[in-house]
Amino acid sequence: MLRHAAGTLVLGFAIAASADAREARVVAFHEPGFPAVETEAPSRESLSEALSGFDVSFAGVTELRTAGALDQADLLVLPYGSSFPADAWEAIRGYLEGGGNLLTLGGRPLWVPVFADGDGFRAGRATSGYWRLLAAVNAAQVPRQHFTRFAWDPVWGFETKRIRARRVFAVTTLFVANFSAPDGSWRGLGHFVDENGWRIAAPVVRLDFSLVPSGARPRGRGRFVMLNFEMAARGLTFVRTGIWFDRLRLVDSATGAAKESVLRNIEALLVAAGRHGLQVQFTFFSFEPQSLMRSFPAGPAVGRNPYTDPVAVDAEKTFVRSIVSRFKEVPFLSFDLINEPSFSNRLALWRGNQPNRDPTEHAAWNAWLEAHYPGEEALAAAWGARPGALRFGSVPLPEPEDLALTRNGNPEQVRALDYNLFAPDAFSGRVGEMVEALRATGSRQLVAVGQDEGGVRSRRSAATWYSRTSRATARCGSRSSRVGPRFSS
Repeated sequence: MLRHAAGTLVLGFAIAASADAREARVVAFHEPGFPAVETEAPSRESLSEALSGFDVSFAGVTELRTAGALDQADLLVLPYGSSFPADAWEAIRGYLEGGGNLLTLGGRPLWVPVFADGDGFRAGRATSGYWRLLAAVNAAQVPRQHFTRFAWDPVWGFETKRIRARRVFAVTTLFVANFSAPDGSWRGLGHFVDENGWRIAAPVVRLDFSLVPSGARPRGRGRFVMLNFEMAARGLTFVRTGIWFDRLRLVDSATGAAKESVLRNIEALLVAAGRHGLQVQFTFFSFEPQSLMRSFPAGPAVGRNPYTDPVAVDAEKTFVRSIVSRFKEVPFLSFDLINEPSFSNRLALWRGNQPNRDPTEHAAWNAWLEAHYPGEEALAAAWGARPGALRFGSVPLPEPEDLALTRNGNPEQVRALDYNLFAPDAFSGRVGEMVEALRATGSRQLVAVGQDEGGVRSRRSAATWYSRTSRATARCGSRSSRVGPRFSS
């Protein structure tokens, strides 16, 4: 999934084309009285000037609906911003499915369908239904910045033109069944930049696409150049989103913090949510917080244990702080420290508590036993071991069979009971550290922590200990919607 931003442009943008562009046939939609949305209605004269040098013909709704009107067109131009002629949708869709190219000017492309109504036109309700033909886009308006510096991507060699923006939207594209995107399909052709030279918006964005009509083979590949989009929430009051996949591509390798591109994606989501009155809960980690490449069994991990190794915990705190520091003042934002956590073996998820068997866990286990038993003799008595058989500092962790459901009759099962008491305490300690790190940024937002999905067959229910953290828990899937973008660079 890729993120782009596009601004509302003042008409006058010149199309950059290939060497044979002057031979290209362009069909520009123009209809007197047709309503423009989120841009100014262009005059036919200004369109003619912008498209000078091309073989241009103008078509209204009736002409677009005429059979074969777009058969020889190399480019279709929709210049009315977010609005488009819905009465000619079948012709537009057929053109795109045949590998046609589309240029939209201003607004959010294919967002507001406009229908003929008597002697005039009627704008329908804004919807992403038409745009989903290409890539199922959500878009959110980003905070106002000074969009005054513009530069084409040097790889294209285009001449610099003055482009101004009234507002900018961050665009997220998602996969849909009829969208087949080749590698490198999305590309910003030109960008607004800030005073440090960072790209902050792409007012001209290109999408290469291939559409497959129902029951047909692909007939060609098209290109879509667009300007401006916006996300509209429909009937939701709460959004739970966050990170459910490998974190390696989200982390800056030098600092361990979230990449700037990730933070900008989150910002785009929050702006859209605030605009539509949505509460947002952002989840930092999923299942276990240590691995950077969980999709590979031997993928890299930070530290030896995600809950007891200070190296791992410090890396987790660095990542969390980088996000919270940016958004600590957002009043409708809360945080979930981890989705469906498993303690503590990252390679044995959803099986109840499973020891990781690393030195940091062994040390924490022994420290817990020493804190909960008045002495080694008391520990030996509780475990049915002979006096002197157990020494604090060297008590082994239980074996997997000691923790299995079939442990009934196993003389070592008492160790499983203590381990299942140690695990939530160790988990609570890690939660406490994370919340302290979060609060140190100045954030006073609500913090939740997910409930282990490992079940209660071989251990006590996690619901019996969560209050020890003095913080809320969030049971996965309870009255929340996992919607919104999955963040990536």
